[in-house]
Amino acid sequence: MVYCPESGYSRSDYHAPYYEVKHFLLEAGFPSQMVDEETVRNPSWKDYNLALDIFAKAGYVPWVLSKGLPDADLFLGLSYSSIQKSGDVRRLIGYVNVFDHYGKWLYYKGNTKPIKFGERNKVFGQLLREVAEEYQLKAKLQRLHVHHGFKLSREARQEVAAGVKDIAPEAEVSFVYVNKHSAMRLYDDMAEGDGTLRRGAYVVVAPNKFIISTTGQSELGQRPMGTPRSLSE
Repeated sequence: MVYCPESGYSRSDYHAPYYEVKHFLLEAGFPSQMVDEETVRNPSWKDYNLALDIFAKAGYVPWVLSKGLPDADLFLGLSYSSIQKSGDVRRLIGYVNVFDHYGKWLYYKGNTKPIKFGERNKVFGQLLREVAEEYQLKAKLQRLHVHHGFKLSREARQEVAAGVKDIAPEAEVSFVYVNKHSAMRLYDDMAEGDGTLRRGAYVVVAPNKFIISTTGQSELGQRPMGTPRSLSE
């Protein structure tokens, strides 16, 4: 374990201990997992994620589904990293993690040169195009699920999906975005209940949107977890 102080250094300073240590370990062929100071002070519920990250970076395959999902060929985790100065995004790297229909991680793909923020959708489309091209070499791509942790407008989704449509015109491309800060709360109004909705229950509010409860009683008999909290997807 190596302590890399964060305070007093900018994320854009490549001479900061974080980048120097990562660079050194990468050149030496050692996988590494950085942990911020907040996690060190309060590791509750985070140790499992850290163990999983280290396990995967060491070259092993985490758990996967026993049976593949029939309505998916690939799952893509779409994201980007950026460095800001004075409130403006100065450089941005887009990337995608590719998983098969068993949930097994296959590979990572990203652009090699920094781009402007306004160009990110174009780059995302190119990354998806490359993924589709590689998949089409061995099978016909029919269903692709793209998960992203940031909002994308309808126009942005169309621009990103165009990269796949150029290669597989008949493929279905679904975008999944989870809003972890939903202001809505779900309650059960049944007379024999206590008002909490069963954990995992969901309500469809639009053709492409539903709200799922992440608290309440479960079939495993777990205790309720505070006030009703929902995720909008």
